Amino acid sequence: MSVLLDVQGVGKAFPTPDGSSLRVLDAISFGVGEGEFVCVVGPSGCGKTTLLQIIGGLLPPTDGRVVVGGEAITGPQRQMVVVFQQYTKSLLPWRTVEGNVHFALENLPLDAAERVNRVRSNLDTVGLTGFERYHPYQLSGGMQQRVAIARALAREPQIMLMDEPFSSVDAMTRQGLQDLLLGLWREFGKTIVFVTHDIEEAVYLSSSIVLLRGRPSHAVERFANELPYPRDQLATREDPRFLRYRRHVHELIGTATGG
Repeated sequence: MSVLLDVQGVGKAFPTPDGSSLRVLDAISFGVGEGEFVCVVGPSGCGKTTLLQIIGGLLPPTDGRVVVGGEAITGPQRQMVVVFQQYTKSLLPWRTVEGNVHFALENLPLDAAERVNRVRSNLDTVGLTGFERYHPYQLSGGMQQRVAIARALAREPQIMLMDEPFSSVDAMTRQGLQDLLLGLWREFGKTIVFVTHDIEEAVYLSSSIVLLRGRPSHAVERFANELPYPRDQLATREDPRFLRYRRHVHELIGTATGG
């Protein structure tokens, strides 16, 4: 499998009020192959969101670089989209569901018919046909995050970056969104980098896992997740390999969060 996205020695430091700097990431390196589902897991506050913003070109690294398709990232890229944790802030409340998805297409060279088709087909893909004229406040949290996913898919990105997108919904809704995302990944073959502090979520979703820990955070291991697909919320979580991976991740990152 060829490397599509390559994180090369990325570090990040932020200035502090006393004129010094706070280093949050240090020499993080890992590659992501085309079509992989990579979960980056680590305790809350370890810089996972900062790393994702650097990968997406939303924040410059202090050290190192991110390379996609052989080109160094210097800003937001058309082939990458970010699905944020706080869907209530990422959706436009004054726009309808279809208006929010349409927003992602407004700077693309598409004719009107193609825009309409993309909006409708992607809302259908995430199970929101019939809710086109609703506004975000009229939807549940899980449905709002489905709108955000449909909007991301509408751009037909090569890479999807996801920042703990299911952490703000209840447990049952979260499981449904996990299975929706796995189905979309297997159907469309997108490359996904998904950050989470939830160990079980990382093991359930991923084809491989990158572990972060420490302050500043560094990558302590990357390993392949050999649990078979399709995955099932009951059977997969009872698989001895699932339990083994969960224990391994827990021991390496030193946190019980999500475990």
